[in-house]
Amino acid sequence: MPTLIELDSFDEMKVDRISPDDAFALRKGGARNVQPQQVVTEETSRAILDLLRGGERTAGEVVERMGAPQPAVSKQLKALRESGLVRVRKEAQRRWYALAPEGLEAVEAWLASYREFWDGRLDALERHLDTES
Repeated sequence: MPTLIELDSFDEMKVDRISPDDAFALRKGGARNVQPQQVVTEETSRAILDLLRGGERTAGEVVERMGAPQPAVSKQLKALRESGLVRVRKEAQRRWYALAPEGLEAVEAWLASYREFWDGRLDALERHLDTES
């Protein structure tokens, strides 16, 4: 399920549910289309998600803990935010990042189809092996 944001109008209810960055992109005519399953293929993104499991962290803390160059971490944080896997909130000069459960649910739903496929294949293998015994 892509995280594509397209709105015909900016009524108050809808604007309240999207981030200021997404609202700005929409006003400029853009749309965000970053799929969570694409983002989690990046090793740095997965490491950031693991780090955020421990709770909310500032961008500076994430950069420090990752030990990677700030531009690389910022790029991954942006991709994670645009995919809906993390949330960001501003507090004075700091940006705080946290896991976004709804984004993780999209990855879970995507993985579920593969789980069903493999479960079916393993069940078929088990039946086959049972008939040979």
